[in-house]
Parts: sequence; structure tokens; C-alpha cells
Amino acid sequence: MNLYSRNGIMTNSEKQDLRVQRTRHSLRQALQELMAEKSYEDITIGEITKRAFVARQTFYMHYETKNDLLVSLFGDIFTQHQREKFEDFVKGDRNICDMAESFFDFWKPHRDKLKFIFEANADHELLNALRGNFQYFHQRMVELNKKDNTRLAPYAQEVITLTSFSLLKRWVLHDDEDLAGQLSVFLCDIATAIDTAMRKNC
Repeated sequence: MNLYSRNGIMTNSEKQDLRVQRTRHSLRQALQELMAEKSYEDITIGEITKRAFVARQTFYMHYETKNDLLVSLFGDIFTQHQREKFEDFVKGDRNICDMAESFFDFWKPHRDKLKFIFEANADHELLNALRGNFQYFHQRMVELNKKDNTRLAPYAQEVITLTSFSLLKRWVLHDDEDLAGQLSVFLCDIATAIDTAMRKNC
């Protein structure tokens, strides 16, 4: 991102963006350092802000909870998932079952990170991050088709989100790596059934 205006002078908005980036980076770095020293459960927001050299109130300007900060450490992964897996489907390069299979394939290299988040009881924050990805997918489909299919769309989206999340959590926490293929088929069947129902209600 270009942080300067055309005359080479940083604008107030650009300065603000830079401060936000620096603050969030400091908070994430502080959490990572503390996690190397002690268990996540024992880390307090006060310790994080002290290590990051920011005020406690500043923390809450960027994150609601410690778990929000934890999940933000893996924000790039969710962005990659959104960009790589959903865009191909939106463009028509992949079908629903391809996307279901790629869902588990994508998360395989990140299982340890996901397991840490689940074990830190940051389920809600992780679910919201995943929900954001599916919302993005739905919006892109609407843009492509120039219309929303039905009023049922948000409900279908939530079913897919919760199903994917539940399967992902089970797969990660129970070390069911060998079940990835079977879970992909299961997710494919559910997604296909929902897609069929949605088409009937167009």
C-alpha cells in the first residue's frame, strides 16, 4: 500500500492507517512473545498491553477480547482461504464438491494453529472468522448473478457455516486426519442438498 499522497506528504487518513497497523502489530507481537513464555490461559490483557507499550483502552479500540487478538494472528490464513477457495467457485472453475474437498485440503497445513485456537476456547471468534468468509462468498455470488436467490439464502449460508465449522473442529481436536476424505464427501452431500433446495426456491 502506498502510504503517501502524490506530493509525497502523508495524509491524515494515511497516518491514521499507519498508526492502526503499528498498534495491531505491536499487540500481536506482544501476545506471541508472551505465549512463548507462559500458557495462553495465564496471559492477561494487562500483560499484553504492557509488553506492547500501549494503553489498556487502546487495546479495546482494536479488539474486544484476548481471543479476538489470538484469532487475528491467523487473519492472513483466512484471507488466503477466502481468496483461493471461494473465488474459483464464484468464477465457475470449480463445483460444490470440489470446494468441499478443498476445504479440508486447505486446512491440513494449519491444523496445529486451529487446534491451538480451539484449545484456547476461542471457538466463537474462529466461527465468526469462518462466517465472514462464507458471507464474502455469498456476496460475490450475488454480485456475479446480479441478484439474491431467495430470502432463504442467509439461512442456507448459516447452515453451511455451522456444518463446516463443526466438522472442522471435530477433525482437528480428535486427530481424525484420515477422515478428511470422508468428511469432504459428507460436506459435499450437505452443500449439494442445500444448493438444490435453493434452486427450487429461486
